[in-house]
Amino acid sequence: MINKLKKQLNLQTLQFSNDLTKGHLTSKDGFVKAKEYKLSPKQTAKKLVSSFVTLPDIVEKVEVAGGGFINIWLKNAFLLEMLNTISSNIKPSLNLDSVNTKKKVMVEYTDPNPFKVFHIGHLLPNIIGQSLSNIFEYLECNVKRASYQGDVGMHVAKAIYGIQKLGGIYQVENKSLKEKIEFLGKAYALGAELFEKNNDAKKEIQVLNKKIYTKSPSVLDVYNLGKKWSLEKFEEIYKRLGTKFDYYYFESDTGKVGLKVVK
Repeated sequence: MINKLKKQLNLQTLQFSNDLTKGHLTSKDGFVKAKEYKLSPKQTAKKLVSSFVTLPDIVEKVEVAGGGFINIWLKNAFLLEMLNTISSNIKPSLNLDSVNTKKKVMVEYTDPNPFKVFHIGHLLPNIIGQSLSNIFEYLECNVKRASYQGDVGMHVAKAIYGIQKLGGIYQVENKSLKEKIEFLGKAYALGAELFEKNNDAKKEIQVLNKKIYTKSPSVLDVYNLGKKWSLEKFEEIYKRLGTKFDYYYFESDTGKVGLKVVK
């Protein structure tokens, strides 16, 4: 399709755009042919566009942008036709006969940690994991989705230390989930900062970390509440993303098994 368009529009360069707000395809011919036309790249691009007597049937519009780029938008009808073609051909191209479609598959992905904010670093593996799970299901595999979460560790100790320094967790108990998560985020940021800058704080956080691992009653209420809010927020995000997990594995449980195996 690209090579055909290049010939029809008499362009040397044409590629898919990295930014769909700036067209589906883009050409750098304004820069490439500027010397030949003895014009600036932008003037060259305008001259090239003005030479398009008629646009190919699949092209919606053409615009000159930036210093000399030519951006091209394709018609929705053509894009829809492409999607339908891909959809109708994808199953044969997967060569299902060569795949054991009845096998069991577990996909572990996303893995956000309680007491820390869900960020783009979790969104990317969520999309990848969800896509892989969907593909395996399309291949008629028995798919189980799992998420492994670090609910113990220094990040939890830093967060709880920050909570203590901010006046305790119960001050936001009756607030909205959004406000609770914002509070946990501030607490973690404060704890992490003090851990790096203050030696006494670092020692206190290390002691706190041990208490969390041993589920000391002195931290258990705050720990359970903070973890609960984090998991509720994750579920809210999963709902928006269309993600559902069959299994949740927590480090506080699996760590003991892992330690036994190592020993």
